[in-house]
Amino acid sequence: MTTSTAVNYTPAQESAIISRLAHVTDYAGQKIAVADLSVALEKSVRSVSAKISTMSRSDKGVSFHKKPANVTKAGAKVQSKADLVELIADRIGIASDKIESLEKATKNTLSIVFANLISPKDREELAYLIKEKHS
Repeated sequence: MTTSTAVNYTPAQESAIISRLAHVTDYAGQKIAVADLSVALEKSVRSVSAKISTMSRSDKGVSFHKKPANVTKAGAKVQSKADLVELIADRIGIASDKIESLEKATKNTLSIVFANLISPKDREELAYLIKEKHS
């Protein structure tokens, strides 16, 4: 007994996808193209997007543009408050679960605290230098 799989996209539909995406160079353009293709092919946006993703992994000549990563106004990567609490915990040398309630503070406050902390190693070095100076 042979099993056959349902073909969701015909070769003609695949070539329509390839030709429509041939000149798309960014995520926003791809989003518009996917919406246009879903109407033209009478498929859902999610289905067309999944097909493009599948075709980009195979050797079909289609590239799938990923959504750009979120960045701050200054261009830095966006950090969550949980990430900042982990950085603070690492900086002071304790487990992050002991200070997880710090996540309730504002992100700006956490950034200020992190920027003004010194690591245990630096603290020891500073204590040594102060001791040397006063000896």
